[in-house]
Amino acid sequence: MTEIMCGEKAAKQLHLVSLSNDTVSRRIVEMADDVKNTLIERIKSSSYYSIQLDETTDVADLANVMVYVRYEHDGAAQEDFLFCQPLETRTTAEHIFQLLDAFVQENGLEWKKCVGVCTGGARAMTGRHEEEQLGSKRVAPEMRWTHCSIHREALAVKKMPDGLKSVLDSAVKSVNFIKARPMQ
Repeated sequence: MTEIMCGEKAAKQLHLVSLSNDTVSRRIVEMADDVKNTLIERIKSSSYYSIQLDETTDVADLANVMVYVRYEHDGAAQEDFLFCQPLETRTTAEHIFQLLDAFVQENGLEWKKCVGVCTGGARAMTGRHEEEQLGSKRVAPEMRWTHCSIHREALAVKKMPDGLKSVLDSAVKSVNFIKARPMQ
């Protein structure tokens, strides 16, 4: 196919590239490491960062924690996916904090630069008391914890009267329809 699309010379050049499963796997790992290292360096060079995390389950019904990071880069706020890790122990605030702290320590990030943590608000994520919130008060006393606005809205909608909920559903459908249309 390369010969048809790009000519015989390009096909011969491509034939020289090793495409074994090991080579492809190694290159994928190297690219992932490069993306991770670039992100870590950006976070380190930022004056501050905040994280958002939530517990989720995968198709095998195993618990995972997903973490996003917001930081300053080139004078603008950036938001990126930081990591997803399985929760091999119980899903308590302390266990989630231990996993997060291990990532921060392994990658040389500074807790004192973390100014905020946003979670879904479940006790497993936040702890029963404010001082337990992901162990945050121990490592970053100035860090502020917030409850995810999407989770707050989902909780509010559960108790919304049917008439109001149908209006909201119609508005959401209209917005989604408009957003899904191609720009002209």
